[in-house]
Amino acid sequence: MQNILKYSLCIQMIILCIGYGGNLVYIWGVVSILAVLNLIIVASNFKYFSAEHRYINILIWLFFLSLLLPFLANESTVVSQQFTRTPLAKIYIYQWIIPVSAMIVIPQVIDTKKDFMWFIRILLCMILLQVVVGVCQTFVSRKSFLYSIYPFFGSKLGITGTYITRNLYANILVAGTPLLLSLLFKHLLHKPQKFIAFTRNSFYIYFYSLCCIFVAICVILSKSRTGIFLYFCCIFFWLWINEKRVLLLLLFIITFAILVVSGPSILERFSSSGDDFGYRWSHYTTGTKIIGDHWLFGCGPGNFTLFFEVYRDIPVKIQYFHLDNDYIEFIAEYGIFPSFFGLMFLVYWCYLVIPRVIHCQEIVLHGCLLSVIIFFIFAALHFSLHVNAHRLFLAWIMGILVRYSVKVID
Repeated sequence: MQNILKYSLCIQMIILCIGYGGNLVYIWGVVSILAVLNLIIVASNFKYFSAEHRYINILIWLFFLSLLLPFLANESTVVSQQFTRTPLAKIYIYQWIIPVSAMIVIPQVIDTKKDFMWFIRILLCMILLQVVVGVCQTFVSRKSFLYSIYPFFGSKLGITGTYITRNLYANILVAGTPLLLSLLFKHLLHKPQKFIAFTRNSFYIYFYSLCCIFVAICVILSKSRTGIFLYFCCIFFWLWINEKRVLLLLLFIITFAILVVSGPSILERFSSSGDDFGYRWSHYTTGTKIIGDHWLFGCGPGNFTLFFEVYRDIPVKIQYFHLDNDYIEFIAEYGIFPSFFGLMFLVYWCYLVIPRVIHCQEIVLHGCLLSVIIFFIFAALHFSLHVNAHRLFLAWIMGILVRYSVKVID
């Protein structure tokens, strides 16, 4: 039964990552069914009920049930004469069952360090999948046969992987970087006793080093300012806490060389950051106006784009489906109750996880915690947590850390 749950979670991750981030209803609908089946399996096996996970699971369910309040309260919402609640918005709420299920199931199925590493390697495979697609986008033309099979195999203005925007693509690469670095450092610190072990260890060192290089190249080619900045901040922080001063100096040299070689395109994007942030700030202000008028139950799940069209002061030709700030958009759509329970869950998760991870000797867990932090930083500047593949990726890491926080993995 445990293997069924593990493979079901793996299938969910693959479907969402390959399926354009999993935001199309016929993609996330299938994954939602698998997520519900996982919950049924866990509920039908009493051995999976653990007293250690009781409180975190209660908060998860309170958060999920609170999402139904604005959904029911806004069932007949009419935004204006032009805009009404769309059929897709009515089922928008069901997407949340995917990360909720993963958060509950993953701590129950990790018994040994082998299980722990199995989940970590699946996450790394998803990162490498994005690297492969990104490389193909760099060299493959839209007129190629590959592009006719899979529309994302084609060159664009900055590579995007299997995602819609380059920022979402850079997010998943940067979030995966601490996992790669932790595995690389783990093998670098390993002291083998036998020649065979040395050979295997050397292979992993070269493999993870090569992966880190290709991830860095793809982040640069994505031309995502947030991604590039957070990538080097992540590397800087990781080398600093591990006291690798020589590598830190080398990082500065490499960073300067990359910015020079990459040409004016990336530098121009960074130079225009001030103007773009001012433009985004006006959108944030519009989002706060929606919150001010609909603070109790929100404007309704999936309705933000409709309300945004009505509330914004400056008309633009581009239709915005999401705000570049997940927190403002979430409060605007769901109101105060889900926001409160979501905050309570995060506070308790931090209380449960961070002290144990900081004082543990497992370097991979340090990488997991840094990945979670990167996700929440990205969420303040883009709409990463409104993408189902990102939600599931984050839920996997948070669930893994919950498992470790309540009991040491043998």
